[in-house]
Amino acid sequence: MRYDGAEEIVECGNISKGGFSFRSRKAYPAGAEIEAAVPFYPGSQPVFVAATIRHVDALPIHNFHYGVMYTPTKKPESKS
Repeated sequence: MRYDGAEEIVECGNISKGGFSFRSRKAYPAGAEIEAAVPFYPGSQPVFVAATIRHVDALPIHNFHYGVMYTPTKKPESKS
């Protein structure tokens, strides 16, 4: 995951075609635009997609749980 140029490897959960969730010790604001490589396999070149943090829950011991939605991209206009 990338945010403001910094990368972090996180464990994801609840992955769907619309988004995913993850936990982190870092605090990210709701509405933050991030880039995510989902799924990420060690040793492979990641492909990043745009996403937005939609939901933040503070957990005990300085942890956070995030809900993320993939950001729709514009489809290229077809030439007719």
